[in-house]
Amino acid sequence: DEANCNGLTYGKYCYQGDTGNISYIQPKYICTVLHEQKCSNEDVLICDPKITPEENVCETFSLGNTYMDEPLYNLVPVFNFTSCTPTILCRNCIDQFNCTDQSRVGVTCKIHGYV
Repeated sequence: DEANCNGLTYGKYCYQGDTGNISYIQPKYICTVLHEQKCSNEDVLICDPKITPEENVCETFSLGNTYMDEPLYNLVPVFNFTSCTPTILCRNCIDQFNCTDQSRVGVTCKIHGYV
């Protein structure tokens, strides 16, 4: 399952509106039109950079393939479940730093003896 790797979940499971059905959204589609279409309004509120509890937000870019790939906002939060995924979501690559899953870290270095 692409959503689960090394005990962590990447992407997001959400309820499809009021149907009670559950959808899986890949990390690259979090905070896009597809996310908005497949999930309840309450679930998509996490994407609003004005109200998100996330500290890190970044300027995103369009994946450019279809309308469904378009981001909902120019700034998007960097969530633990979108950080360090194979698809770079942020123009400044901040989503590729501070990885919870150490197996996804491309380069490690010691600072004062700590990795």
